[in-house]
Amino acid sequence: MFFEHRRREKYFHNRSVPKIFFLCGLGLIFAVSACSDRSSSTSSSVAQTLDAEEQTSHFVIPEVKDLLFEDAVARLRQSGFSGEISRTSNGKCQSGDSQGKVYKQLPGVHESVNSSAGIHLFDGCFDVRFVASEGGFFEPIIDSPDERTGQDDRFNISAFNSLDFSLVPNQGYEVSDVKINGQAMTLTASHVYRLSEITADQKVEISFSAVPEPEQKTVATFTIKANVLFGDCAISPSGDVVLSAGASQIFKITSGTLINVVNVDGVMDVACSNVVSCSHTFANVSQNHELDAICN
Repeated sequence: MFFEHRRREKYFHNRSVPKIFFLCGLGLIFAVSACSDRSSSTSSSVAQTLDAEEQTSHFVIPEVKDLLFEDAVARLRQSGFSGEISRTSNGKCQSGDSQGKVYKQLPGVHESVNSSAGIHLFDGCFDVRFVASEGGFFEPIIDSPDERTGQDDRFNISAFNSLDFSLVPNQGYEVSDVKINGQAMTLTASHVYRLSEITADQKVEISFSAVPEPEQKTVATFTIKANVLFGDCAISPSGDVVLSAGASQIFKITSGTLINVVNVDGVMDVACSNVVSCSHTFANVSQNHELDAICN
């Protein structure tokens, strides 16, 4: 009996151990799963927070060039930029044209920066100088009298403005060359040129030259000798008649009685024999000729 009791005790003990391990295993799995779920939820929440912060902290810089500094600042603020905006003026604006405009911005247009970072703007004016040779003059087409400096060859232009100018040659002269900052420009029939969106000092060089005299063409000439050899005749025109090559001339012969003979280069003109009057035409002259008349 004793041994039978021990066998039963051992049997129940052996069957209880796997159950205990099984239950412990299930508990561990549930615990890990719960932790994993909490970890995933926390990671997702952090990622969403970071994404939101990234979206709100980055700012794409808009174009503010060609604006007065105050207008450029207003545009940046309206676009959502909250950082520092600093300024460098080039100091080239004369007193009457002090409202220089922005011509450069750092960082550049469409670059992405932190909305609390800094943006630096450059504004000011630039000089345009003209150098012209003798033989004509230039006339800038200015937007404001303030762009004049008191010097005939220098003008002060706000950044990003444009300047048109026309060239007027004197009588007998023509525009032979136009250079802007050393670069030769294509000449225009209107003699009007443009400096577009000025962002640096400019130098315009203009050359006028005398119009060449027209080439004298030498035209060949030929002589027709028209003479009355005998009798009461008249030839019109008469004598030595000079014609240009290719010209034509009609000669009229008249007589108070009858025309006996008219010879052209020694050959009788039958139409002018035994008549009171006649005519002879030399057409498209290309050599010398003779016309002789004999009348009664």
